[in-house]
Amino acid sequence: MNINFGGGCLSRIKDILVDKLDMPYELLNDDVKLTMYGKKRIIIERHKGIAVYREDQVKIAYSGGMVCISGKGMTIKNYGKDDIIIDGELCGVTYEEV
Repeated sequence: MNINFGGGCLSRIKDILVDKLDMPYELLNDDVKLTMYGKKRIIIERHKGIAVYREDQVKIAYSGGMVCISGKGMTIKNYGKDDIIIDGELCGVTYEEV
């Protein structure tokens, strides 16, 4: 008997565990975490590095692809292994899957 635990199945198992055991989502998931403070600041946690950095666009790699942030006058205020803080006039956030 073959049992295939592909990415989708494992993700579903994690979702069920979080739901049934009332566990914090972050404990079983390594997805990127975004915290926005209005349109002026965004904090990105669980990142894999900066792929693109321009005043009008920043792309941050994470385990599932890229977080793409568009805006004006954006600057990186902090870059660490745990998080990235970006300030500026934020206009949009989109995701690109790899």
